[in-house]
Amino acid sequence: MQFNVENFSCYTYCSSLQIKEYHMVCSEFSYEFTNGIYVLQGEIDSGAWAFTNALDNKRAHTRIDEASRFYLNNKEVDINEIRDITCCIDGIEKPKVKRMNVVEALDKLIRETKSNRTVEEIIDLFDIPYDEVIDPYRHTFPRYRAIKGLLEGKKIFTTTWKSHHEYRFEDVLYTKIQKALKKEDVIFIIPSSEKNDFIDDSNKINMQALIYSKIQEQMFK
Repeated sequence: MQFNVENFSCYTYCSSLQIKEYHMVCSEFSYEFTNGIYVLQGEIDSGAWAFTNALDNKRAHTRIDEASRFYLNNKEVDINEIRDITCCIDGIEKPKVKRMNVVEALDKLIRETKSNRTVEEIIDLFDIPYDEVIDPYRHTFPRYRAIKGLLEGKKIFTTTWKSHHEYRFEDVLYTKIQKALKKEDVIFIIPSSEKNDFIDDSNKINMQALIYSKIQEQMFK
């Protein structure tokens, strides 16, 4: 899969479990994504989180500049088509799932999404212990969201912005999610701080450097 974004600019409100609300902008961001893991490196106001938030955020207070362009496999599409195939794995919306054993939870998900996958296949893909309990308020819940998105046919996965300190404590979980999604025909975009070295084998994109190079281009035209 190929996802291109050109001249993307937006103003949006970003929220996470740790940060209630943060007003952010992204300015003239362009990039070509193909299957794999991408880390948009930059501090919280670098534009990285604003970009991923706008891909998944259907709320009216996300404003995207008219000059922004999106392409899926070289075909131009609008932002709504992108949002239809995007899944944020650690958003703040209230989970709609009860606490249950992982086998029961996955069996329910597979039936609801009418997927051809098996419980055993998903457990093996995401390296989940058979005795794990799916709880919407546990730290492992982002993995459940990733599985749900995969079974629903989502093609772009994102996270909220996290510092390298936060990833230090969640490294094992996100490494398992990363390894699982890397085997699939999907794109996983992670906004994080520049010092984040916990996400291995990924394409790292320095947001500040991209913005600075864009400014230089405009200055010397």
